[in-house]
Amino acid sequence: AWLDVAQSISALCKMARGEGPPSLGTFSPPVRREQGSSSKRLRIIGALMFGVVCAALTFEGAKRGMAGRGEAFLLQQGDDKAMISQLAQEEVTRKVAQQAASGLPVAAVVLAQSLASNSSIVIDCSRKEAYILLQTNFASIAANTSKENATMHAKDALLAAAAAEAKENWLASEAKYRDAQAAYASATSAAEYARGKYSGFESAVTAGQEEWDKLKPKYDEEANQIAAEVPLIEELIAVLTKSSAEMAAPQQLAAVRAKVSQLSVPEHDKRMSAQMDVLRAVMLKTDSKGAMVAALKVVQGLLDTMKGRKTEIAETLKKMEEELSNNKMGLKTWEEKVVDLSDAADKSKNTMNEEGLVKATLSGKASVAKEEYEDFHATFLDDVARFERELAALSTIDGKLTDAVEACA
Repeated sequence: AWLDVAQSISALCKMARGEGPPSLGTFSPPVRREQGSSSKRLRIIGALMFGVVCAALTFEGAKRGMAGRGEAFLLQQGDDKAMISQLAQEEVTRKVAQQAASGLPVAAVVLAQSLASNSSIVIDCSRKEAYILLQTNFASIAANTSKENATMHAKDALLAAAAAEAKENWLASEAKYRDAQAAYASATSAAEYARGKYSGFESAVTAGQEEWDKLKPKYDEEANQIAAEVPLIEELIAVLTKSSAEMAAPQQLAAVRAKVSQLSVPEHDKRMSAQMDVLRAVMLKTDSKGAMVAALKVVQGLLDTMKGRKTEIAETLKKMEEELSNNKMGLKTWEEKVVDLSDAADKSKNTMNEEGLVKATLSGKASVAKEEYEDFHATFLDDVARFERELAALSTIDGKLTDAVEACA
């Protein structure tokens, strides 16, 4: 029994000193012998427990030796970030080793922990099977980690692309909405201009029609009055012309006076009224021939004035009629334009509102996509750093195992 205990303690202490853990096939716990005295059993158990504790403490101290010296150096240099990074890397390496050795025999677990240390391993070809088994497990972990790492990168890229596309779509909708706003403003301005033109023509037609209705009867009356007087004046001119060429008798002057008294001119026409006053004054003369000559001159002037006035009335009525007609045509034209441009303004407003809804929808989608990407990317950076540490640890361990397997080939 003492020999078994001594062998076990010796094996554990060698493992703790870094001389390598026992192989899967050779390492075994001490076997109970025949029953002896209770005091011997107690001494054996006590010695075994002491040896195990000693070996465990020694093994842990050896495993942390290099790391501890490195951490102390970093602390002396005051490089907190580097120290934290090294500690994180060591922790990742230990976790990777624990994952690879999960469910394996104790010897493989101890071997995995020794692989996780910064120091090189002492190759023991009696543990070749453990090397190969761990190499397979570490390779599987590395493959899964690489796959997960690639998946994370792909998802991050996908979310970034989705956020960029959503932003691009939103910006495009924003531009379309601005164009629709400008189009609506232009259409509204055109409709307002059309309504202004329509209002102007409406006022012109109203005023023109009122003026036409008011002046047309007066002009017609004046023109008719002139037309009625012209034959009488022409007859008077014929008499005066004949009398001026002959010796005018008093009775001829009386006849001319009678015709002059029958003449009537528009009261509001000051020029005709003045000419009539002159003609009446001439008729008061006693000199028949002189009165005839003077009257002829006045009557001819009166006839010219009447004809000129009649022409003026006709031209004025014609101008008023044409202007009223043009205004009515303009009113009709702009009435149609008001309808068309108002419809166009309504359509452009609907388009603007529709583009506004699209813009609002795409803006919301862009915000959601951006938030999803930023939320994922925030943890993605930490995950990527962790994957890099794990892959680095796996690569280091794989190198150790490859060297061991090749050395034992």
